Amino acid sequence: MASFLTSAAFLMIIAAIMMALGSYQVVNSVVYIHGILHKGTNNGFMPLAMWTSLVIGLSLLIVGIAAIVLAFKGF
Repeated sequence: MASFLTSAAFLMIIAAIMMALGSYQVVNSVVYIHGILHKGTNNGFMPLAMWTSLVIGLSLLIVGIAAIVLAFKGF
């Protein structure tokens, strides 16, 4: 079990999960940003939440891609 947790296959599984979650977050963020920009809001903290969710989604995608590259290099 310990050898699987340090294997490239485990890293690729984690990377695929991170990329899936990141892409889901980015899609939802863009849809939400589009809706708020057209409908408006009274909440002053909403722009911070919108852009933070987009940054988190993009960072998950970038980390997932980097993990895939590391898995193929053989870390």
